[in-house]
Amino acid sequence: MNLGFYIDSQAQSESTNKIYNTLNSLVENNSVDNASLFYNDIDFHPINPKFGCFNSTDIWYFTGNLIVTTIKNALSLSKVVNKFKPVFLYAGEKNSALELIAITKQMPVAVQDKDNAEYFKRVTGVEPRLIPDGNIKNVTEIFNE
Repeated sequence: MNLGFYIDSQAQSESTNKIYNTLNSLVENNSVDNASLFYNDIDFHPINPKFGCFNSTDIWYFTGNLIVTTIKNALSLSKVVNKFKPVFLYAGEKNSALELIAITKQMPVAVQDKDNAEYFKRVTGVEPRLIPDGNIKNVTEIFNE
């Protein structure tokens, strides 16, 4: 499996640290064939990546499963034609209900906990995929559903 994440910035934060550690772990354990990180804004990150890091303009080359972390990025993917399978990772951001509904028309949605799953379903009427144990390292399992 080829796995990619699409984020806004590589700048160090709790969420980018989780993504870097998850991708490094998946690569080290041979749980994925290939791992990639796509970003809009380049920045320094202290964790040494064991995966490819690419500007989002190169996303159309990617083939595989792609996890998108922001609504803006998810909505922009509607303009990209390729063989990737996107999933929006909803992390509890309070966004416009119309934007969340628009996302569900374009791609499946995943969440890390039951509270976010219940909120997302209440707002959109769509049942999101729940990442097993809420652990981001189990993210590959949402593509097996």
